[in-house]
Amino acid sequence: MRKLVILLALAMTLLAGCASYTVREGLEVISVPEEGTAVPTRLAQINEEKDRLAAIEAREREAQSQKEAERQELLEARESFNSSVESARVLNDYPEDLTLLDCPHVYRPADSSTYLDEAFTDFTLAFVPLGQEELDSVSAQTIASALRPSGFDFVVTTGSRANQVLLARALGMDTVTLEGGSVSFTAVLKDADSTSASFSLTEDKNVTIIPADQSRELTLSSDLDIASWIQTLTAESEADISSLESLTAGISDSQVILALSAGQPASSDWTPFTPYSYRTEYSWPVSDYLARTFSDSYAATHYSAETDSGVTLVTDVLHERMDRLYTRGLIEAGTSVLSLPVLSDAEPQRFAVTAVYIHP
Repeated sequence: MRKLVILLALAMTLLAGCASYTVREGLEVISVPEEGTAVPTRLAQINEEKDRLAAIEAREREAQSQKEAERQELLEARESFNSSVESARVLNDYPEDLTLLDCPHVYRPADSSTYLDEAFTDFTLAFVPLGQEELDSVSAQTIASALRPSGFDFVVTTGSRANQVLLARALGMDTVTLEGGSVSFTAVLKDADSTSASFSLTEDKNVTIIPADQSRELTLSSDLDIASWIQTLTAESEADISSLESLTAGISDSQVILALSAGQPASSDWTPFTPYSYRTEYSWPVSDYLARTFSDSYAATHYSAETDSGVTLVTDVLHERMDRLYTRGLIEAGTSVLSLPVLSDAEPQRFAVTAVYIHP
């Protein structure tokens, strides 16, 4: 019994010693960090990275939403324009009495809306001076058959309104007829007024085309007084330049093509070294005026008038490049003169001009 009491006493002494050690000694070795000094854990770092990525994704979604809104705005603007010419989204044929035609008039046999390659946007154009001598439907079909295999993106015509309409119908291409001529096209018609038409080649690349006809009746006799002819044309320069100023003013597109059936030759063609003996060195005011802000596409892509004359109109006396393409904001990849049946067989002879352009 005595031994049991002694064992119990020893056990209680040991337990008391352990407890006193745990409380007393433990408090001495345990330290609690002050608030704000804890080392970040891996979980906290993961959560911070997650929040950062979520913020980036939110900004990207916002930017995408803004881009989509702008795209939708563009589509709505285009739909609004299409609605404004809803009658032109069908055939919208020309009136029998062309004196009643209001410009712009959009003829829609194909209802085309073709976009070109965004990365490398090149397109082809034919400029066809039809003249004032009236064509018949058979002649128009013959000219159209010669043009069609080349698959031009644009065919610009000047000359009598009746001739323009005949060729537009024969080509079967969508065509917008303006005061200075007509533009047949496969691109998307963006906008048009009475003198110019703007086309979307891609969603972001546009071009404005302006046909202008300042041509005049020519004296075909072999006894033409060249000096008097020069004097007469030069006297009309002021009116021609004023007309061109009105046509090109207010054009918003940076890329512009002016298809001009001119009333006078180009200065660059008139040197004493060309094959045409009646020419002298002479500065023609209209071409000099256009040279300030436009590039003469044929002159820019050929060596010289002495070797590449580019004549588009031939009479018994005259051989002149009267039908010229002027450009601004486009890269001229090449131009050529094209002989077309009917036109090159008539008197005077007329020739078309073709061009390849690159939209930068």
